[in-house]
Amino acid sequence: MPGFDFFKVYALYRDDETAEGSAMQYTAAWNAPFRLGGADFSFEGFIDVITEEGDLATQVLTQPQLVWHATEHLGVGLEYQYWENKFGLEHTDESLPRP
Repeated sequence: MPGFDFFKVYALYRDDETAEGSAMQYTAAWNAPFRLGGADFSFEGFIDVITEEGDLATQVLTQPQLVWHATEHLGVGLEYQYWENKFGLEHTDESLPRP
């Protein structure tokens, strides 16, 4: 995709032996570099959507990051994590920044 170093989409079949049935997992991962005021940045991360499986609820997990590339080998940034129905447990949500 234009503007991205990469943008990938995956579909996976899941079979958790501790739950009845099976599920699908859909994943998108990306890295979009950009320059701002002469500095190098990137917006990167992933999102997973896992369908319900047996007693496990549908899950959504995403961890987008905004990174300033101070040098070629050093990046400093912020990460936000959102996990709806963590581990498939309904109403067990997590939302937090991760510096």
